[in-house]
Amino acid sequence: MSHGRHHRRRRTARKRRMCSEKTRFACEMAAMRAGARLGMDWYRCPYCGGYHLTSKNGMKGTES
Repeated sequence: MSHGRHHRRRRTARKRRMCSEKTRFACEMAAMRAGARLGMDWYRCPYCGGYHLTSKNGMKGTES
């Protein structure tokens, strides 16, 4: 296994683990409401397909 492939797998596993530690919203509207209430942004997660709130404030509803 090449070093690059191994590094990508570790990074992906770490991101998935970070995703599983966050609150998951099934729909964008629920994430929007919670984000508005808490003053946070939201984004669609590429790993679980749900929505999470961000820890940083940027443009509302951006997909990262």
